[in-house]
Amino acid sequence: MMRTIVGTLLSLFAIVVTISDAEAERHELLSEIRALDQQIFDSAFLTCDENKLRELMSDDLEFYHDLYGLIAEALNSFLAGTIPDCLARQAGHLPYLERRLEPETMEVRRLGDWGAMQTGRHTFHGRDEDGEDVLVERAEFMHVWQHSEQGWRITRVISYDHRSE
Repeated sequence: MMRTIVGTLLSLFAIVVTISDAEAERHELLSEIRALDQQIFDSAFLTCDENKLRELMSDDLEFYHDLYGLIAEALNSFLAGTIPDCLARQAGHLPYLERRLEPETMEVRRLGDWGAMQTGRHTFHGRDEDGEDVLVERAEFMHVWQHSEQGWRITRVISYDHRSE
């Protein structure tokens, strides 16, 4: 009887430890991807950092948009539109635009040992003539991240359900 109780308690303890380890790993992955997500969007919208985008995005990047279809078939085609637009915004030739993640909506799911899938909602903000923050658009997104010796890189982007505000 005592052996059965001890065996049951040890089994329960092993299950709790396994669940705790899995939860800690999931939280670590979420935090890591959230930080990379911020770096990508800061680089694309605010700092125009092409090198950072090349570091965090795959050469074979594909970007799909619900309103415009396939908008980039490779990283170079993505950068050919993104960097000039960012520089034009910095110079004041295009309106200010900033992307903000809605952190409570972000989820990350591991894709085996290969990578991860990130989903969530984000908003895009501009400024009115007085310089005040204005919500321009809301959208949903899915990013597929590949993990390799070089680190995490986005390989696929699907941006959908764009709604003007």
